[in-house]
Amino acid sequence: MRKLVATIAVTMLASLCFGLFTYGGFGVNEYNQGETLLSWTLVFFIYIGAIILVFGNFVSITIEWFERRFKPFPWPVFVLLHGVFGLLNGLVFPAVEFALAGFLCAVFYALADRWLLWKKNSKAVVSALLIVPAVLVISSSAIVQWTSPPEPSFKAEDAIEKATGGEDTRAAAFPDVAGTETTTEEGLVVERTTSVENIGRETFLVTLTEKWRDEATGVERENFMTYKVKRNSMQLQDAGGEGTPR
Repeated sequence: MRKLVATIAVTMLASLCFGLFTYGGFGVNEYNQGETLLSWTLVFFIYIGAIILVFGNFVSITIEWFERRFKPFPWPVFVLLHGVFGLLNGLVFPAVEFALAGFLCAVFYALADRWLLWKKNSKAVVSALLIVPAVLVISSSAIVQWTSPPEPSFKAEDAIEKATGGEDTRAAAFPDVAGTETTTEEGLVVERTTSVENIGRETFLVTLTEKWRDEATGVERENFMTYKVKRNSMQLQDAGGEGTPR
């Protein structure tokens, strides 16, 4: 019971600390930083929790086995032993920062474990170790979210840019603004038109229409592609028509 509580408490605090150092990096968007912080915290919670649950508890149980077999350690020695084994994290992730993080996590784990032992797993101590870190995670994410600038609305211009922004695709040849462009390619007059329709909240249909005309024969062809575009997604909604006149 006490080791599980200590594991959860340490994991939440360590994950929040790593999240605070990470959420503003890796080229993330400056908007909705609170959501980004919470996401990184959850990612670290999974990895750090697994390490503490397996390795950390194994070390702690082994130390207590030696205490029962021989002689109980003074609590500072008990805590220091945990910290020494926590430094081994620097061997798995070769960096001084990771070794120090492992040491601090192990020390806090040992302190939480001893506190629970001294208080005989009292509900007050268990609640404090579980609720306080959770409140810190939630409040930190809320504060960061509140202080980050609001995300601008997703407009028709953004939808067109998203639909035509791919490289080495047919869509990339179309105008990146609503309108028509006319070019001549190998004796063919080509008209490419980009149009957009708002069909819902920040949801657009972007239609790319291509018309070909062979000036020598007068033969014409037309085809189109329609994409349903949202801020974080785009899918081909419809397509049809014919190829070039040749």
